Amino acid sequence: GLWNLIKRRRKAPLFYYLSSTGSHRSAEIDPLLQQLKINIRELITVIDPELLITVMERHTFCYFHGALNYFHSARKMFQLLQPDLVICSADCHENFTLAAQAAKQERVKTAILQHGLYGWGSAETKSGRFQLFEHGLAFGQVDVDNYIREGIPKEKIVITSFPYFEMFLPLKENNTGRKYRKALLLSPDLINICPAEKIGAEYRFYEETCKLLNEMDIEIIGIKSRHLFNFKNLGLIKDRLEINGKAIPLLGEFSSFADVVKDADFVIGPGSTCLIETPLLGKDYYYYHHTAFHEFSLSIRPAIFDYINLSNTMEQLRENILKKQPYRQGCSLQDIVDLEGVKTKEDLYNKFESGIQAVLENIESSQNIST
Repeated sequence: GLWNLIKRRRKAPLFYYLSSTGSHRSAEIDPLLQQLKINIRELITVIDPELLITVMERHTFCYFHGALNYFHSARKMFQLLQPDLVICSADCHENFTLAAQAAKQERVKTAILQHGLYGWGSAETKSGRFQLFEHGLAFGQVDVDNYIREGIPKEKIVITSFPYFEMFLPLKENNTGRKYRKALLLSPDLINICPAEKIGAEYRFYEETCKLLNEMDIEIIGIKSRHLFNFKNLGLIKDRLEINGKAIPLLGEFSSFADVVKDADFVIGPGSTCLIETPLLGKDYYYYHHTAFHEFSLSIRPAIFDYINLSNTMEQLRENILKKQPYRQGCSLQDIVDLEGVKTKEDLYNKFESGIQAVLENIESSQNIST
């Protein structure tokens, strides 16, 4: 309201919230759902279509009314604010795709920005008839490669930064020259979008990695998961995992990653944002997954594997650790997150803002050419 504008500090951001609450919109949604069910019955042959409809009614269709409300809320907001650009930080979460669809309806230009090491997405949102994002804001060359592969023209891609990286300033020197004595393990991500995933792979990862590091005389200071319930799903109800006669602490969301990793010399984990955070904290990160999922699923973004040494077996992991080679020859964290010239908070924010400004100038230039 007006009072918020009056008390707002100079250059402070304004926050607007989109909502999924509102009218039920049955008149709009019900005919759509009926047509979807008809299509499923006529086109789906791999599994029982009635079973699929039952599952989707329970887990998907029930959210359609809220999704449409969210879309209209976003569209109304864009009509009110009339922005030149809408930036979304993902293309696989419904909130972002709904907001991008609303922006397209209002002829507002859109850009996608990564929110970390973003390992999967859809090329359909970057090009073709279902395109939602016309411009790409990249953290480094890895994002650039992925954007180009997904159909965003190179001239519409800008390498920038992100305010989140402020917490890592000033940047720390890497400890590559030190002998590895302690390691932190991160729980594997369940890649349930790929049929190559295996339910029992997580516990086997713990067993095999503990055995490997024990042979290398490296202590495991803990196993960290995004959430403690991940361990409970494996039947691990204690705060420690006993393997090979050793009790390894299990750490969940209440343990700060930065606080935990400071006692480790390196980290072994999946393709999460920790692959960025760990080197920024001065430690090495070794990417492990039992399967090269990007070879089996088009949803897995492959560019990162041109720059890092992925380990799919314990022998590959052993070799990468012994050689201290988390990256491919000639590659480094700089290819993933380009913080060249960033030494202070001001440098970081200036780079971020100049990236957005470059996109806006690209939009204006394109509009001038078309007119």
